[in-house]
Amino acid sequence: MLKKVLLSPWLALLTLCLLITLRVSDPSFVESVRLRYFDTLIVSKQTTTSTQISVVNIDDKSLEKYGQFPFPRGEYANIIEDLYSHGAGLVVANLYLPDRDRFGQDDKLTAVLKKYPVVFPQAGSTDNQKGIPFRPGVSEIGIPASNFAINYPSILPNIDSINDNAAGIGVINVLPEIDGVTRRVPMVIASNGLLYPSIALETLRVAVGDPSFQVKSNESGIEAV
Repeated sequence: MLKKVLLSPWLALLTLCLLITLRVSDPSFVESVRLRYFDTLIVSKQTTTSTQISVVNIDDKSLEKYGQFPFPRGEYANIIEDLYSHGAGLVVANLYLPDRDRFGQDDKLTAVLKKYPVVFPQAGSTDNQKGIPFRPGVSEIGIPASNFAINYPSILPNIDSINDNAAGIGVINVLPEIDGVTRRVPMVIASNGLLYPSIALETLRVAVGDPSFQVKSNESGIEAV
């Protein structure tokens, strides 16, 4: 009797419906299991260390040398010049600068940006728009990609001297999962119908010397960037 029930097509249909319902509703425990499985796949793979990328951190020794953070922007200018003097191909400075330097050294940083290419961040926000954000050229193919991208009411820009002289500026918004871990970063976001690249995409654009990036979309969403 049990064997007959287990082999019943109705039980198979019921199981299929249950699995589809679980996938569509995607309860938190199912998503947690899926994310943990994803993490297991990632950490189980052999990792390689790139010799092409170096990360320069502002650590406790930096604070002992330069004092309270944030540093005068003349110090950031010195750091950028030092990196290029040591053979850097492109500097990505994760420094969000929406206000004038309290030490009055914006001109020193601006002078360096006119000499060397540097990529800075900006951020999508729910606040009211203040200033004009940096935006490289973008070519859209197909349906407007802003229909599918994550939309923000505004983009919080850096000060004008950074916007006018940086080689590139990309958004740094991320998409944390339900467990608070960030596993996804949008390649582009939208604000007021316009697309803005992530800092990763902007870094690639500047590195290869392209004046713009391209986004292709169809009825299913963004197909390619």
